[in-house]
Amino acid sequence: MNWRLKLLSGLIVGIFIAFALGYYKYFVAPKPPGVILFIVPGLNLDNLAATHQARLNLLTDSARAAFINNDDLETNPFHAQPNAIFSYLTTGYKTHADRIGLSTDGRVQDNLLYLAQRAGRTVGLVGTSSIATPELAAFYAHTKNPGDPTDLLQQLFDNTKINVILGGGADDFARTKEAADRDLFHEADLYGYQIARTDDELQNIPVWRLPTWRARRVLGVFAPRGLPFHAPPADAAGHGPHPDLTDLTRRAIQFLEFNISGYFLVIHDSLVADAIADGQPRQVTVEIEQLDLAIAEARELAGKNSVIILYSPYNVAAAGARPADLSFGWVLIYTDNDQPLRGVATGKHLFRYLRRQLDWKQF
Repeated sequence: MNWRLKLLSGLIVGIFIAFALGYYKYFVAPKPPGVILFIVPGLNLDNLAATHQARLNLLTDSARAAFINNDDLETNPFHAQPNAIFSYLTTGYKTHADRIGLSTDGRVQDNLLYLAQRAGRTVGLVGTSSIATPELAAFYAHTKNPGDPTDLLQQLFDNTKINVILGGGADDFARTKEAADRDLFHEADLYGYQIARTDDELQNIPVWRLPTWRARRVLGVFAPRGLPFHAPPADAAGHGPHPDLTDLTRRAIQFLEFNISGYFLVIHDSLVADAIADGQPRQVTVEIEQLDLAIAEARELAGKNSVIILYSPYNVAAAGARPADLSFGWVLIYTDNDQPLRGVATGKHLFRYLRRQLDWKQF
């Protein structure tokens, strides 16, 4: 090859490398590729300490911790009500106990999921409960009737373009088909979602979407209502047709992470609270250990530049026991960045912290 062609080829390659390095330094590195929020009601210091004595370590390996005061709100209808706590987290505004995504005077409020989408992020919702629970619906719905799964599911497909939706709730889809004459599985297929109903089907969905690099759209519904309890690790020889929490976490990240603008993943784990409500302390330990594995998987896959948050919004009481104290929650933040959230904070502080991470260009 003529030396001039070699020189020209080297110059072109050098320019390309310089451009790639500059793009990474100034457009990719300054923001976390992923923001992952684990929401686990009922996870308190007592059951966490009891599990830690066994073989738990990742849940307490956190750079930042804070208590979240749920009593900072002035409107009495809000006080100690889970629906309004979640709405406050996702919108940053106070509201009444019988609504999510709406202000006290009924106005529609913007929320973190829509903000993440406007920032160019892919978004995912994962739940061990039904997909149509108020805890997850607070990220996409606006309603005065958060206990109506038919309304919530219709808003999920009418109002959003969520990339990954994984959880339970097949019975809610069936009720929606009967009550509203809408086959949401068929509509999801028309929207381009790949649908999975078993763990094998979920694992067989390819990560890449060719010919484009856009993230796939995946809808996975794996149980009639919520997902079943995990088996103790010593007894588990596979977990049957249902994916476990670690599987759901892994696949959601894999589907979302190819977006260069990053992603926002919300994971609602209801199984700890379900085990507490059922009065099964041994099962509580099992569920916390499974949560531990899922967080370890998220930290491994998402990388050190991601922000991973574990949020327990309130306590849960066993059936027949005295009502639980809903006035305080707590949060652990796994990140190397310099955005502190320590001591005693409020839901508003947590909302602002998440907003900064999701839309860094505004700050």
